Amino acid sequence: MILTLRDAFLISILFVSTISAQTDKTGVITGRVVTEDGTAMANVTVTLSQAGVANNSSNTGSSTLTDDDGKFRFENLPPRLYTINVAQAKEYVMIPVSSNENGRPRYYRIGDNPVITMIKGGVITGKVTGTKMEPIIGIRVTPVKVKDSDGRSVFTVISGRAKITDDRGIYRLYGLGPGTYIVYANRSSSVARSPYSLPPTFHPSSSRDTASRIEVTAAGEVANIDIEFGQIRTGSTVAGTVISDNKLSSVMKDGHISLYDAATGDFVTSTNFNPTDFGHNFTFSDIHNGEYWLTALIANRSNTNDGTAAISEQRRIAVRGSNVTGIELKLTPTASIAGRVILDTTSQTCDQKKISSIQEILISAQRSNMEASMPISVGSTGAVNEKGEFLLRNLGSGRYRINPLIVDENRYVKTIMASGKTSSAIYDASQGELLVKPGDAITGLTVTISDGASSLLGKVVSKKEGDSLSSRLRVYLVPRISGPTDNHLLYAETLTSKDGAFIFKNRAPGRYWILVQSMPGAEIPDNSLMPTSFDINYRAKLRKEAEANKVEVELKPCQRLTDQMVMY
Repeated sequence: MILTLRDAFLISILFVSTISAQTDKTGVITGRVVTEDGTAMANVTVTLSQAGVANNSSNTGSSTLTDDDGKFRFENLPPRLYTINVAQAKEYVMIPVSSNENGRPRYYRIGDNPVITMIKGGVITGKVTGTKMEPIIGIRVTPVKVKDSDGRSVFTVISGRAKITDDRGIYRLYGLGPGTYIVYANRSSSVARSPYSLPPTFHPSSSRDTASRIEVTAAGEVANIDIEFGQIRTGSTVAGTVISDNKLSSVMKDGHISLYDAATGDFVTSTNFNPTDFGHNFTFSDIHNGEYWLTALIANRSNTNDGTAAISEQRRIAVRGSNVTGIELKLTPTASIAGRVILDTTSQTCDQKKISSIQEILISAQRSNMEASMPISVGSTGAVNEKGEFLLRNLGSGRYRINPLIVDENRYVKTIMASGKTSSAIYDASQGELLVKPGDAITGLTVTISDGASSLLGKVVSKKEGDSLSSRLRVYLVPRISGPTDNHLLYAETLTSKDGAFIFKNRAPGRYWILVQSMPGAEIPDNSLMPTSFDINYRAKLRKEAEANKVEVELKPCQRLTDQMVMY
């Protein structure tokens, strides 16, 4: 996922008191769940969760059912950002997030009244047979999404509802969100693995590494996805040890080791372990030729520090027809970054009906020194409290960029500054990077948010009439400034949707060049990559190309441009 950046701050006691006054009010979020044709969906479960707060016993989210008109209502909500999830209802699923939303969740504020559109999911159907083509009755068939509807790799396990074959060996998987799937059959997830059981067989009759991929569209049906069960080769073993010191292990729980395909980013398998078992051994069986990423993480036993509390570096391995053993995954304590958000009261205020609270801002840190094929975009997202304070926990070692997320379209990030323990030795202002070491507790980061933001909605069209555009284009906003005033916060980039549409929000007013480039490859997991424009050398290259291209736009304070056309 790629977010827009900016930061800084001024510390003003007067402004803090203004913030406190705003946070006393609670409000409601209402909405309606409908199908694509506007038909109300009654008795559908809607769940509201606070964004930027770890999922634990205190933040499981609150749920309600829609009424006969498809309406829902959540009351007594403090000013925060929230996410809304609607459970799969029969064959319907929520409409997916688009490319030009960069794969990030949709956030809501009190006072919002969203219409949640549900689309009819896709269907995969087929038959499971044995080695003699006899139907296999009562076997479980499971779909696993590996890419979303815009072709972005999926880095977590997103499985549709598993189904059991009928007396003809036929299965039917329905209510699948648009995207790319692989499908496998196995005996039952509740049956323990034994030396005599068969590993899962993927369509058509293969292991996971050679499984055929199935494109699923909304309301579409893909038939004849047959599986000949049991006809797969035996793979290799991947084994090793998770290492942590006794002090670290004593406060941990819920150890988890995950294996990902390095070529596609697909999740392959995982296993749990008990962190108090010092030097825990792990084994993955039936792993076929290819390259993989391995990572281990464990959580803290304390209720005051939720989420991951120790993590290993992601380890790349190659399987070439033989077992890979002796792997060591060394766990190190995670770090934290604490700081403060300040609103700049000297900037121009846009004419707006609803004044947003400082608590309706999220701050995230995303690791920047990662290989493009790494499956996990390591980072943390935290909410901002009524004093403007934020805390980002559970960070592994590396270089991170701070990414404020602002839902209010009238605000933008003005500066990000470091003070106190966050000195220039660990914060590179030109790159916007913060150096994080294991166990660090970094403080003194200040993000300044200003009013007067602009937005730009446009579309990339082909220079030659009738020519089709690449489905993977990156659009840049490059400031028309140079030299010592070069500021990475003024650069922005986004991906186009399949029809060439793009959008920039929360931008600082000013004059910009617009530049369009093709993505370097169809398999790049673009929602995990950091913006290329953060690199100071690449910014110089972008400016040179943008200036030669001469597509210019001026964004005035509070302006909303909606019809920008860019030829490519």
